[in-house]
Amino acid sequence: MNNEKKQVSSAENVLKDELSKIGDELAQIRIGPRGTKSHATSTTTSSTATDDVRRLSSRLTKFESQTSSTLFDLTKKYEALSSTFQTTMAKREQEVKGLDKLYQDVNEENDVLFERFNDELGKVATAMRCGDAEKELLRLLTKTREQEGLMRAENA
Repeated sequence: MNNEKKQVSSAENVLKDELSKIGDELAQIRIGPRGTKSHATSTTTSSTATDDVRRLSSRLTKFESQTSSTLFDLTKKYEALSSTFQTTMAKREQEVKGLDKLYQDVNEENDVLFERFNDELGKVATAMRCGDAEKELLRLLTKTREQEGLMRAENA
């Protein structure tokens, strides 16, 4: 984006310089009442004035075509850059949505794990109050090892 900005600025400066040069030349040419032109310091014939006008006209035409070409090129570059930017932004948006979905899934799974943990902790506490703590702990340990084995097999 910075390179494009620099190119546009450079093209703008070139255009301003060229217009300034043409303006300076036009300011030097003053066509008199009889078709003669006068410079600030000398007077020339009408054919010289006509030649100068033709030359300036030719320069203006050339400058106009260069300007059109430059603007066309810059427009194309901008459109390509804009298209690339839009495509990249769409991809990044999809990635962010995917990450957001993963984050939500992990949070839901975490909530379920905490709920199960609290349920099991409640069972152990109840069993301890009743005097069956050792049996309950052994049952939970066995159940946990079975689930761990299933999860490892599932993840492998």
